[in-house]
Amino acid sequence: MASRPRITIIGTGFVGTALGLGLQRLRPSGNFEIVGHDKSAPAAAAAKKRGAIDRSDWNLISAVDEADLIFIATPVQAVRETMMHIGPHLKAGAIVTDTAGTKSEVMRWAKEVLPQSVNFIGGDPMLGREGAPVEGATAEVFNKAIYCLAPSVNADADAIRILADFVTGLGAQPYFVDPDEHDGIAAAASHLPFLLSLALMNTAAHSSSWAEIQKVAGENFKTSSAPVNTDPLRWSSLTTTNAVALSRWIDNTITELQSLKSVIATGDLEAIEKTLDQARVAHIRMLRAGESDDNPLQEVGKDRFRQMLFGNFGQRRERK
Repeated sequence: MASRPRITIIGTGFVGTALGLGLQRLRPSGNFEIVGHDKSAPAAAAAKKRGAIDRSDWNLISAVDEADLIFIATPVQAVRETMMHIGPHLKAGAIVTDTAGTKSEVMRWAKEVLPQSVNFIGGDPMLGREGAPVEGATAEVFNKAIYCLAPSVNADADAIRILADFVTGLGAQPYFVDPDEHDGIAAAASHLPFLLSLALMNTAAHSSSWAEIQKVAGENFKTSSAPVNTDPLRWSSLTTTNAVALSRWIDNTITELQSLKSVIATGDLEAIEKTLDQARVAHIRMLRAGESDDNPLQEVGKDRFRQMLFGNFGQRRERK
């Protein structure tokens, strides 16, 4: 049995490294151990060099041995396989969470694969940094971010509070959400913008005027199309695991574009201005809604996280 509580981060990319740095900032020196695992040895070594983890373990099973809290910070396409590998080796009462951008499929996998003796709580830190380079990972990326949490039906109250307090301690805002609701929100806020970028890029690139478009494309075009410059596997997995919600939002977008097409075709300046003004007002309100003071619960979250982690949580617990 581990002599002190152990936290394992599986996947030391952007999110995994940021989580490790956040944990380091939260803990009193030496109170718990942070273990990192990544299929890429250089990635794990880089996380260790940056101080995000205390040590790396190339063996996945060894990395989760006696761990009290496990973050699966891999791309969504690797989550199920990771669960299958670690499931039989998790200690009773352990908390398992993920950081994938879709939740319904992940929650289903957890129910199918993970033992009932552990507490699975789906997670998604909404950082808006899809595909960001790991070099940009810091503990501060969580400040004021919404961190979605979707507890499984068998997760106990203590486990949920521990993870929520950890999230608060990071400076993020825990947001408890139904997995299907999460996927609908994420489809609009994250996945749809990527698909619109993809559609814009392919529309222009497949045009007979593409050579000329490239010459005159300004910052608006470059910024709008920038999301496509990322890992294709990551986005193909995110979109296919959120197909139902995305299909609905794509249909809504097509309807909106058809409406805009009709307004533009009529040459009705008043209607065009009204449509633009409605969008402008909605955008301003969105920006204002995102503005808030520093989270007053951050320090409270740190204290409660420490108290619970080093109380019953650090001891082996058998589930009833």
